[in-house]
Amino acid sequence: MNPDTKHTINFNWPYNYLQALQRMRYLRDRRVFEDCKEGNVWKVKNFVECGGDPRIEDDQGHSLLYTAILAQSPQIVRYLVSKGASVDYTEMQTAINNSAIDNEEDFLVPSHTQHVL
Repeated sequence: MNPDTKHTINFNWPYNYLQALQRMRYLRDRRVFEDCKEGNVWKVKNFVECGGDPRIEDDQGHSLLYTAILAQSPQIVRYLVSKGASVDYTEMQTAINNSAIDNEEDFLVPSHTQHVL
């Protein structure tokens, strides 16, 4: 190392650190939509149990619940509803119509949340 080289100190390090954390959170949130599309119940549960919001929306404004319905994953649908996912009847019906689900009974919302619809 050359002794004449001056070392610069980055006084913005807290900002850069927070920016990096925000970026990591953004990528984690985007990844859970892929996990949901793949029907990976364990990863979706892990996301929520580690502090992820079950009411999260993607860049197009679709909820994780909407994605689970499109992916035809009743286990994820039930789990998300049990963890407080927003139950928007119109969005759910749109997802059901768009997904060509054979058996809608698999996707029925638990009776304790029927009043939300």
